[in-house]
Amino acid sequence: MAGGSEIDWRQAMSSLKGRALRLYWIVQKEYDGLDIDGIMERGKFKRRSDIDPHLATLRRLRLVSRGEDGKYFVPPEIKERLNFAIRSFIYFRGRLIPRALIGAIAFTAFFAAYLAIIVPRGPAWTPSLALGLGLCAVNWVWAISNWLRRPFK
Repeated sequence: MAGGSEIDWRQAMSSLKGRALRLYWIVQKEYDGLDIDGIMERGKFKRRSDIDPHLATLRRLRLVSRGEDGKYFVPPEIKERLNFAIRSFIYFRGRLIPRALIGAIAFTAFFAAYLAIIVPRGPAWTPSLALGLGLCAVNWVWAISNWLRRPFK
């Protein structure tokens, strides 16, 4: 990356929250870059004053650059590094949710429905109950560990 010192990734990742994260997410999806009007349209912002402070934060952290044509874009090396950090997360209502959390919730719900529909009785069901509970526990441990290691806190 030309000009300046190395990016402080810890500070950059901890600063990406709320609207700043939303702006980064909008800008990084466009290869050609976006001007202010495009950002406002895609992000459903009503005023430019809603965008400016967060865009200034992203530019200060050098996560977003501005081209000569006035369009904002995410440099390829930044996009590659940050997308690697957030690929196991889903952007939902301004927050990053681990995909493993959704899987753990779904598996637990399906296992609970299975137990509600087919009521296990007797020693023959013990292995299936143990397997189901064990898999639920593994899914939840994985989801919690992903949540604790999330890049943006």
